[in-house]
Amino acid sequence: MNNGKLKTIGASLFLDIPLLAGCGGGASGGDTQITIWVGDESQEFYQTVCNEYIAAHPDFGFTIKTVGTDLGSIAGTILKDSSACGDIYSVAHDNIGKLVQHGDAKPFYVKTGEGADEFIGNQLIAQLEADNSDAFKSVCKSNFEVYSGEGSATETRQYYAGVPYISQALFLMYNKKYVSDEQAKTFEGLKEAAAAAEAAKGEGAKVKAVTVTGTDTFNMSFGFLAKSEAVNPETGNHESSLQLYEDFDKAKTYVQGDDMVATYKWLQHYRADAHGLAWATGAGFDGDMREETVLSVIGGSWKFNNVVDAIGRSNVGLAKIPTYTITENDAFGTCGAGTVYRGGTFADCKVLMINSHSAPNKYEAILEIVKYLSSKEIQKRSFAECLNTPAYQGFGDEIDAIRQEYGLDQLTCDLAKAQADMIPYGIPQPINTALLNNFFYSSGADSVLKGLVDNQGGNLSTDAAIQKELYTVNYIWIWGRKPKSYPSSFPADPNKNK
Repeated sequence: MNNGKLKTIGASLFLDIPLLAGCGGGASGGDTQITIWVGDESQEFYQTVCNEYIAAHPDFGFTIKTVGTDLGSIAGTILKDSSACGDIYSVAHDNIGKLVQHGDAKPFYVKTGEGADEFIGNQLIAQLEADNSDAFKSVCKSNFEVYSGEGSATETRQYYAGVPYISQALFLMYNKKYVSDEQAKTFEGLKEAAAAAEAAKGEGAKVKAVTVTGTDTFNMSFGFLAKSEAVNPETGNHESSLQLYEDFDKAKTYVQGDDMVATYKWLQHYRADAHGLAWATGAGFDGDMREETVLSVIGGSWKFNNVVDAIGRSNVGLAKIPTYTITENDAFGTCGAGTVYRGGTFADCKVLMINSHSAPNKYEAILEIVKYLSSKEIQKRSFAECLNTPAYQGFGDEIDAIRQEYGLDQLTCDLAKAQADMIPYGIPQPINTALLNNFFYSSGADSVLKGLVDNQGGNLSTDAAIQKELYTVNYIWIWGRKPKSYPSSFPADPNKNK
């Protein structure tokens, strides 16, 4: 027998047997309950489908308990004490790297040799690879340290650490009472609708075109992740000069391209316009929509019910994030007037992961349940019953068929389609490690970008000033802090100015 080991921090696993040993502190080998942590809004659904699975497979041998919790806080809870968490847990994919680094995840094991085709792990990985886009597959892998033979000889190998089962993207939610479907296609059309609504309301009315649900770098990503509306005939993709942690390498980050300068010039002008971009007031974005002082919002599906409550279901329109056209006042370098861009998005996935503290006797059963819960059929049912948008590729093309199969109303399907249509304009968050996550989200780039859009202090509107602020953001995302000095000209490489 080959006794090579695969080890995360705090978890040791044998590669040549189907049951993988968890680290100390987990449940005993006789534990017959599998606990699954999912989002509060989906807990009843996942308990129901798990009960159905057990009823249909009397030889399964385990009971299942689902626990509803805030998906946004699960990763933090696990990092504090993974032994107190579920055998299976759900997180956003960008948490995978830090959870693996911290020793809180088991890889999805693949068996080789005799009996490989019958092993449930192989079947799960085959399903994962057949159903998901290359982008999702790439961010669901992580590095595990492999111990070969005796002593300290090691090597690093990549294994899947998460299985996609829900996807998400930012999109536009608008008030059809004032905005036509045609106007919702462009930021210019939204501004036109706001001006008309303000005129109709009469003296003293103030109406803005669009707002966002937050000014953090995730919710403001429609700016720096914007992509050309035209498709590059050589690549078949909508493109941008932006690089953000490509290959999970912090040095491979670049946000100083001509298109980025032109985009932030356009954003400044749109923000300054009487009918352009608004930040939410103290009433919140939904309060502002209720008061009809803003007509649309860029946000995620988790804010959909807020919009419904604010303006009424019959008034809700859903679409891709609009396009904008670079004007003579926005043009910069190779990005000329007339160039059309569409606001971008992080196109992310929620994944199911295995807790490193899960007992060894549960491993194959866990693989079986993960395969079931991430199947296309359960993903479609989860959408129909909980509005969880499926992660598998091609679901956007199936929306009409899904609507008929499950008797869904048109707006529910429009919700999924708006997200599906944004996927070609998005990237999965490449924030795969704790370091990158901290540099991207916790080091102040969001305030720099907001200040740039606001032309804070009135002195950020020149090309040189915009280039300097984008260099600052570029530097923060690489080094986690603002630069102490600046180069004499831009663009410049932040990697050479540590």
